Amino acid sequence: MNITKKYFIRTKGKAEFKTYHLINLETFDMLNNYFNSEKEAKEYAVKNSIEIVEYVETFENETNEK
Repeated sequence: MNITKKYFIRTKGKAEFKTYHLINLETFDMLNNYFNSEKEAKEYAVKNSIEIVEYVETFENETNEK
């Protein structure tokens, strides 16, 4: 199995309105599908040869040097 598509999972909403989305790691394009659980999103990924990766956001810190 050759996996070339890498996506990470992000959630939107709260409590019973929470949905899970697969977002492309390189382009940040979101699939048109949404899922009701992380398990459902992962099952979809396996069926469609998508690799789920961890995405850690990094922010640039601006410092004022005197």
